Amino acid sequence: MQNSKNELTMLEKHIEIMSPQHVLKRGYSITMHDGKAVKNTENLTQGDILKTILFEGNIESIVTNKEKPTEP
Repeated sequence: MQNSKNELTMLEKHIEIMSPQHVLKRGYSITMHDGKAVKNTENLTQGDILKTILFEGNIESIVTNKEKPTEP
């Protein structure tokens, strides 16, 4: 029974560490366009409004330029 409790506690901690809020707390951000996370520049055009979610606040920005990643 104790072993099951320990496993559950470990799973809870793992879920907490992987939560979006915890990731933001570590300094990462989430950039959104039309309610969806931006993963690449493919569907963005000049003038699009983006929302960037930070741990403590949000930023609104406008796309002025986009670049494809360079190959290593």
